Amino acid sequence: MLEEKEKYKLEIIKRAISGTITNAVAGKLLSVSARQIRRIKASVRKEGSLAVVHKLKGRTSNNSFKSEKLLAIDLVKNKYSDFGPTLASEKLFEIENIKVKPETLRLWMVETGIWKPKKRRRHKYFSFRQRKDYFGEMLQLMMQQEL
Repeated sequence: MLEEKEKYKLEIIKRAISGTITNAVAGKLLSVSARQIRRIKASVRKEGSLAVVHKLKGRTSNNSFKSEKLLAIDLVKNKYSDFGPTLASEKLFEIENIKVKPETLRLWMVETGIWKPKKRRRHKYFSFRQRKDYFGEMLQLMMQQEL
């Protein structure tokens, strides 16, 4: 049930519990601080060997959007096809009670081909004129042109 990395971690923690190595050495071997080693040792004493296994192992991530993503994209395709990402996000929240940030929705819409990202225009380069030698010289030139 334990993977190689978890077996190695458990072995180091057991050695630290028995006192054959210090917390500092165990921390260096596992690339964590001595304080974290103390915390892991306490949890191994309390929970046993499963304490070194990550608690989310075999479960979906807390930040997963899979079901919401499919529902939101389906609604945008069918109901809000002519909306931009920001307005679609607002309507999904107001009407459907689905909270999705506009940027996330925009990325999903681009990924599925509903929204085409706009190309950014390059700014035209304006070169500055050479400075005049004397203060007011430009005004004199302009006045001569008017006459």
